[in-house]
Amino acid sequence: MTTSSDTPRSSVLPADAAQPAVAWPPVGSAFVASAVLHALAIVAVGAILARAPAPVAPPSVALPIQTLIVEAKPPAPPPPVPIRTAQAPSPTPEVRPPAPATPAPEAAPWAAMPKGDLPPPSFFEPPMISEGVAYFENRSLAMLGEQIERRIIADYPANPPFPVTLKPPEVLGYPLDVLARGIEGRVFVWFGVDEEGKVVDRESLDGPPDLIEWVLPRLDRLIDKPAHDDLKPMKGWVALEIDFSRDAAEAARAMRAAEAARLERAAERAEARKDAAK
Repeated sequence: MTTSSDTPRSSVLPADAAQPAVAWPPVGSAFVASAVLHALAIVAVGAILARAPAPVAPPSVALPIQTLIVEAKPPAPPPPVPIRTAQAPSPTPEVRPPAPATPAPEAAPWAAMPKGDLPPPSFFEPPMISEGVAYFENRSLAMLGEQIERRIIADYPANPPFPVTLKPPEVLGYPLDVLARGIEGRVFVWFGVDEEGKVVDRESLDGPPDLIEWVLPRLDRLIDKPAHDDLKPMKGWVALEIDFSRDAAEAARAMRAAEAARLERAAERAEARKDAAK
């Protein structure tokens, strides 16, 4: 039996094809020949490479060596670790209900009234001095006259346990205009005082008219306390002999001026000693 490898290439061609002049050798011989050719080619390339000159190394160049000395710094210490302490929780504040709103006070009826800028009545009074005035209390009903004696017996106790208490005569004063005109003398007056210490009756019995005109409207200044018994205040009456002395007033004014001058000289001497000590 003939295989395909053994059958000539011409036998597989069609009958009408042209026949080649040389017959092809078998496939196994061709493969061997190809391997030999490749081996020879590799040997030839190796021989060429072996005869090639060795590569020339580039000349070495000496370079200066530069060194940089760096001072090593010690590492910074780590920051301190904060110490945390446990704190007790703060107590919850007590919640108190809001206080009720305080109603606004009602305006007083006189709040809308314009405020008066007038000075007190004493500002318009004539100037006076407190010196030169003295008084003496008189409890004799006979010296007051029959008419006043009847009024006292009818409206006032004749002799209360504690009579009306008076202030010093300096509060009454001596008017300067009357003093400048040289008027002096004694004024005899009678007046009644109620339980609240107010003068309810007043009457002049004797004295210079200018001084009586000064004394009568100012008797309220003399009242300190009303008459009273052991339990309660009561009505009372007072009879006064008020003496206005021009000589006493001038002497008192001279003494007051001398005292003021003495104090001024003492202050000047003290200031002079202080300057000398510097």
